This record gives sequence, structure tokens and C-alpha cells, in this order.
Amino acid sequence: MSAMNDPTDDTRRRGLEQRGMLITALGGLCLAVSGIGCSLWLESDAILLVGMLGTADALIGLTALRVAPGLESRDDGDLSFGHAALGPLLQFARGLLVTMLVVWALVAASQAALLGGTLVSMSRVVGYALVAGAGCLGFGISMFGLARRSDSIILGGAARQWLLLAGILGVIVVTFGLVRLFQPPEADLVRHADQLAVVLMVVVLLPTLFDILRGSRWPIIGRAPAQALRETVERVLADVMSEVPVSGHTLRVGRLGRLAYVQFYGVLDDASDLDAERQDVVRARLYERLRPLYRDLALDVAFTRDPVWSERSVRGLDRFGASVTVRRL
Repeated sequence: MSAMNDPTDDTRRRGLEQRGMLITALGGLCLAVSGIGCSLWLESDAILLVGMLGTADALIGLTALRVAPGLESRDDGDLSFGHAALGPLLQFARGLLVTMLVVWALVAASQAALLGGTLVSMSRVVGYALVAGAGCLGFGISMFGLARRSDSIILGGAARQWLLLAGILGVIVVTFGLVRLFQPPEADLVRHADQLAVVLMVVVLLPTLFDILRGSRWPIIGRAPAQALRETVERVLADVMSEVPVSGHTLRVGRLGRLAYVQFYGVLDDASDLDAERQDVVRARLYERLRPLYRDLALDVAFTRDPVWSERSVRGLDRFGASVTVRRL
């Protein structure tokens, strides 16, 4: 039995994924409490934004912990999106939460700037940002290790989020540090340093935010995979089917989260004697070649003598973003 099919290995990966979600939830909770608490003490909107982002991470982590047991089963009757789409779905939810926080932060910073800014203790803000940034960097590195070992989309997204938090905390350190070094205490920029830090934090957040929202929505709805993946599947099929007497075929390739779906309908020649046993041999060869490319693979291979049924198997699917190929020889 290959490692890809080893139940023990699957159990180990699930355990690592749940451990990572617990770490993310606890880390997000600590960042939320410390960030919100210090922001009330220091009256800093920049630190408050960090605390709210930690709250979002805690919510996503707790949700993932609740959902993680469903990932162990392929029959998720209680989860309408199924186990395969949960990773992209959680990423999309994180993106929506961060979007709302970004809008709120910009509004709050604008109001504070119009009221003349706020005078905060720069040394204390920088001190908090250094300590919290080091913690976020450590969480991000550990999450990447767990994501690689567990092959988890959810942990991969959490790791990128922790590194992003470390980056925006670095923005706070740089902004306040430069203002303190190059501006006299009575300068207007000193009173607006907190609002400036919020704006720069949002600038750093926006590219990643757009990438999360754009990249996670297509796997949720089952859009066709990248062209390179479709070409790989077609090359494997061409190799395996080279000795099978078919006069044409239809092929559909789809992705739903980490699940890959490959549907092949072959049209047999009238003189073909490809019986059920030999068809199973073809299916086994296709599965053995495609399985290393995808952790979760759903393979549907069928044969017919009437090309009408082959074409009806994919009729209209291209209008919904599916990758459909029709071959007639």
C-alpha cells in the first residue's frame, strides 16, 4: 500500500491539522486579548487593528476546529459544501472578515485625523509591536511546517496570515521609529503617526486580501483547474489510452478545493472486444497514474458504443466553468 493510501498516514495528517488549528485559535485569542487591551491603554488604533485581526484569526481557528472532524469523513451529510471545499471556504471567510476590519480601520483613522490626531507613547507601541511581531513570525513558521507535513490547505492559509500579521506589526515599528527619529516632539506628524501607521498597514494588507478573495472563490464553486493541470491529465490519458480501441472520447476535469474530479467517456469501435475485465484494467492504470498528482481524486471512467451518450455526459458544463474536451477520431 502506498503512503498516499495509508490510513495511518491519513490519521497522522488529520491529527497534525487539528493541532495546527488549535494553535492558531489559541494564538489568535492571545493576540486579540493583548492587542485590544494594549490599544485601550495606549489609545492606539494601529494596535487595535492588530487585536481585531487576531480576533478574526481566533474565530477562523475555532470554526476550523469545529469543522475538522468532518474532514475525516467522505460522507459529510451535515456540511453542504463537503470536506473538499472547507479549506477555500475558510480562506474566503477570513478574507471577508479582514475586508470589514480594513474598512473600519480606515474610517476610524480618518475620523481621528480630522479631530487633530492622537498623541500615543511611541516607545510602548513599538515595544508591543516588536514582541507581538516576533510571536506572529514564530507562529507563521511553525504553521508552515505543520501545513507541509499535513498537506492542509487550512493550515497553509493560517501560516500566510500569521506572517502577514508579523509584516504589519513590522510596519508599526518602522513607521513610529522613523517618525520619532526624524520629527521633533511638537511636529504635527507625531500626533498623526498612529493614523499613518494604520494607512500603511492597510496598504500592506490589500494585495494579500485581494489574492485571498480571488483565489479562494473559484475552488468553492468547482471552477475548472489551471491549464497546466488539464494538460497533465490529457497527457496521462493519451499514454494510457494509446492501446485502447476508441474512436473518440469526452473528458471533464474539475477541482473542488483539494478534490480533483476526472470524468472520461470513451467511444468504442464497433469491432472492439473491450470487455468489463479489461475496462477495469484501464481504470486501474489511469488511477495509478493520476493519484500521485492529487491527494484526493475522484475518477469516473466509462465506455460506450454510441457517441451520443459520451457527448451528453458533458453537455452544457462548459457554461459553468468546467473544463470539457471532446475528441472525435
